[in-house]
Amino acid sequence: MTIGVGIIGMGVISHYYLKAFERKQACRLVAVCDKAPARLQAYVDSPSVRTYGDYHSLLEDPLVDAVVINLPNNLHFQACIDALKAGKHVCCEKPLTLDLEQAEQLRDMARRLNLTLLTAFHRRYNTYLINAVEHDVFAQAVHVRARYHERIEDHAGQDTWYLNAAACGGGCIADNGPNVFDTLHVAVGPLRVVNLQVRHGETGIDLGANISLVTPQGLAVSAELSWDYALGEQKDLVVTYADGTTATVDLLQDSAGFKTSLYHEYEGVLAHLASSIQGLAEDGTMGVEAVRLVRDCYAMTRSPA
Repeated sequence: MTIGVGIIGMGVISHYYLKAFERKQACRLVAVCDKAPARLQAYVDSPSVRTYGDYHSLLEDPLVDAVVINLPNNLHFQACIDALKAGKHVCCEKPLTLDLEQAEQLRDMARRLNLTLLTAFHRRYNTYLINAVEHDVFAQAVHVRARYHERIEDHAGQDTWYLNAAACGGGCIADNGPNVFDTLHVAVGPLRVVNLQVRHGETGIDLGANISLVTPQGLAVSAELSWDYALGEQKDLVVTYADGTTATVDLLQDSAGFKTSLYHEYEGVLAHLASSIQGLAEDGTMGVEAVRLVRDCYAMTRSPA
């Protein structure tokens, strides 16, 4: 079964989807959509990929079975609603929404319609994370620390909405937090936020955060986030054991350059989308849980000391 997929929003992350589509797999790119004609130029004369300036028109395309929603964070909810109403399976960039009730609404809608609602947590498909889980690296841990550092300007490129708190939903907690929380969930299971420290930039967005979490079994977990890292990027998990020894799971191991780990991870996203459509549909639950943790973080920043 070949699954026709349309991309809604041709911003910076679309590059990784496009490269993943080049690999032979069940998902096939059949449509692209963006308000900026220049971002569609490469497909104007394509015999196999249709171009749209409005995503509602793309949703009417009978060749589109599923959509990738790659829009600014504050537009995810409405685009997901419209896609599900049109009968399309959905793969949405993280975060699923900026509001927990909206995320739950999408989950309930996907369940009711029996459609896939997958949040593109690309790190869960990272080769080194998968290998660490399979080899029980986290099984005897007494503490797990995630480090997720980058310079947001290097990542965002022309997608300046990342630095707009209203469009992004905040800063590094809103945008990188979901990926980190999902990565940790894959490693150690469900999490609850217990404390955090936040560092804000001049514009008021959160540029850094140290977040303390705990699993239901009492395992202490922490997440370090920053958007002003001067040394490229650092994405890893440091596992500490009872005897004081540590193990580091480097999510960027063997990556040849900035963000190159995303290539194999987005192949995993599309593979998961296909398997979900062909089998038991993902209903949005994992996206909801990440939205919940982000909500809890920001609620703590507003709580009185």
